Amino acid sequence: MTTDLVIIAVNYNKIKKHIENVKGSGGLIFSRQEVVNLLKSGKKITTVQGAEVSIVNVHGIEYIRTDKNSIEEDNLGELPTF
Repeated sequence: MTTDLVIIAVNYNKIKKHIENVKGSGGLIFSRQEVVNLLKSGKKITTVQGAEVSIVNVHGIEYIRTDKNSIEEDNLGELPTF
C-alpha cells in the first residue's frame, strides 16, 4: 500500500494535547479532522520519519497517534511545529 499523505510538521493547541493542523510533504495544510477523515476512508498516512499514523479511541474521543497507547492526547512523535 502506498502512502497517501506524509506529515512533515504539526501545529498543536495551546496545551499541546491536541493537534490542530498538520503540514504535508507538498506544503498543504490539513486540519486534524481532515486527517481523521482520510484515515477512516482507508488512506495511509505516515510521518516523515516513516511511522504510520492511526486513530486511537480513548473514552469515545479519537486521537491521532503513531503508537497504539490509550493516552488522551494526539502524538505523532518528534515532528517540527509550524
